[in-house]
Amino acid sequence: VKTLPQAVAEKLIEAGKEFDRDRLTLQRYQAVHAQKTNAAPPKEPLLLYDYQQQAVDQWSANGHALLLEMATGTGKTRTAIGCMKQAMEEMPHRLIIVIATPQTTLTRQWRDDLHHLDLPISSELACDGTQHDWKNELKKAIQRVSVGIRDNLVLYTTHATASSDAFLKLLCDASARNRLFLISDEVHGTGAPKTQRALLPEYSYRLGLSATPQRWFDEDGTTLVQTYFGNDAFQFSLHDALTRFNPRTGKTFLVNYTYHSIRVPLT
Repeated sequence: VKTLPQAVAEKLIEAGKEFDRDRLTLQRYQAVHAQKTNAAPPKEPLLLYDYQQQAVDQWSANGHALLLEMATGTGKTRTAIGCMKQAMEEMPHRLIIVIATPQTTLTRQWRDDLHHLDLPISSELACDGTQHDWKNELKKAIQRVSVGIRDNLVLYTTHATASSDAFLKLLCDASARNRLFLISDEVHGTGAPKTQRALLPEYSYRLGLSATPQRWFDEDGTTLVQTYFGNDAFQFSLHDALTRFNPRTGKTFLVNYTYHSIRVPLT
């Protein structure tokens, strides 16, 4: 049995350990020392094709909101990372980036892609059903960005988690002191009644990715997605990818192919 003041004091002391100056100094030293001793291979610079840079410029000109309607294989992810980098340069402190995908396998692909690139990411966290304690960890991670211990935070999550009550509450609270950026992969999925809750007005930076952002038989959901992401889209179609030439290789961006249709009668 403890008195209420004693219990509160112990809880505050325990939470305060995350922000103890000596502890933080030691963590920074250990991180730098680990980098020197483990000599990781150098990361790649982020290079964009001309059309990808056009998309980044259009996203910026449209108030940092855009739909990337690009054919599969033309680099939607790399283009989105270009927008991420620009946002980090514009907001060097207190920026929280949420990368939401339909499933955890795509989330891991995003994480792998970012790990290979030279980007100023200072902290990251996976928030989904595979991480049982993500709510507490997310709260701590947001606090570190809010008080300036970390410059930014990249969150890898799914559409389901990004629209959950717990996630929405923490992000809404974080918006008071931080700038929020939503990157929604396969964005047509966020037009559904449950997942559209993830489209918070608190996200001042917005980017939706999909080869086909229109929702089948759901005009209301399609309109909602288009409106939320700025009523503007950058398009790089399959025709563009098959006919435009890559100046680096002298070849088209995608390889030409032929459809062979087979009619199957329904008896």
